[in-house]
Amino acid sequence: QQYGFDKATTSLLLLSQLGGIAVGGLLAGRLAHGERWHRVLGPSGLVFSALMIGMAGLPSLPMSVQRPLLFVCLALIGMAGGVFMIPVEGFIQIRPPPDQKGTVWASANFVVFMGIMLSGPLSNVLSVVCRLKPTTSFGIAGVFSLGMSLWFWHQFRRPRPEAPHRGVATSGG
Repeated sequence: QQYGFDKATTSLLLLSQLGGIAVGGLLAGRLAHGERWHRVLGPSGLVFSALMIGMAGLPSLPMSVQRPLLFVCLALIGMAGGVFMIPVEGFIQIRPPPDQKGTVWASANFVVFMGIMLSGPLSNVLSVVCRLKPTTSFGIAGVFSLGMSLWFWHQFRRPRPEAPHRGVATSGG
């Protein structure tokens, strides 16, 4: 609505973002591996956040570049999201012990579902009640994402205490 796109062009925006997620997923396979697979989470989260915040500035650019940059930004947001999402999903799938995998997967899917379900009403509040442009809403979401990305980066940069090995006595016997 903000750019007056018809339904077909609006669908292309979604395709741009989904294509970016697919490319990001492929990149994640190359970048996130080994013991330090999580090293991609901080940078990809920061890139994702910066692009989301940058979306808020699109309306201040000349109209001739706004629309093409909208597609590029959404593709790059998708790509950064794919680089972030694929390793996390893989971790959720392999980390739990076999007898808890179903519970962990169901819990993770429930949280994702709740986020998706709440995003619609939140979007309506931002656009109808607060009268914000969608690009401004992207910027607001980017600020929150930036906070979480910085937290992730901090958490994964801290040295981790070694966990005791399963089945091995750790003290006195």
